[in-house]
Amino acid sequence: MAELAIPAHFRCPISLDLMRDLVMATMGITYDGEGIEAWLDTGRAVCPVTHAPLWLEDLVPNHAIRHVIQDWCVANMSHSVERIPTPKIPATPIQASEMLFNVAESARCGAAERATERSLLLVLLPSFYNVSEVKIDHFSVC
Repeated sequence: MAELAIPAHFRCPISLDLMRDLVMATMGITYDGEGIEAWLDTGRAVCPVTHAPLWLEDLVPNHAIRHVIQDWCVANMSHSVERIPTPKIPATPIQASEMLFNVAESARCGAAERATERSLLLVLLPSFYNVSEVKIDHFSVC
């Protein structure tokens, strides 16, 4: 049986692999998140396709194309194509601040039943999130 061809618009312009964690630059080009982050980490602050200025903060998830690729993967499972996962949405700085406040408060109050919030915090915060940047600016008395 012939190998299944991946549609060109499902391939990352950098790696040429099937995109899994799709992000879109402000100029409308979609990349695999890992590929474009590696590109930008080398100090090249330009779009590899258009050469326009590009920063990591400019990238946004491209859910529409991810859904199309996921549908294609499901339709081609008989060709050993695995469905790409739906990425987890990281906590916002405000959500992280609220979670840290709740953990600090439960630790201060000695509430053992709230220990699950500490576990939840570890699950919700992505590993790349710098927790030291989160400020807790409100406290309450137990």
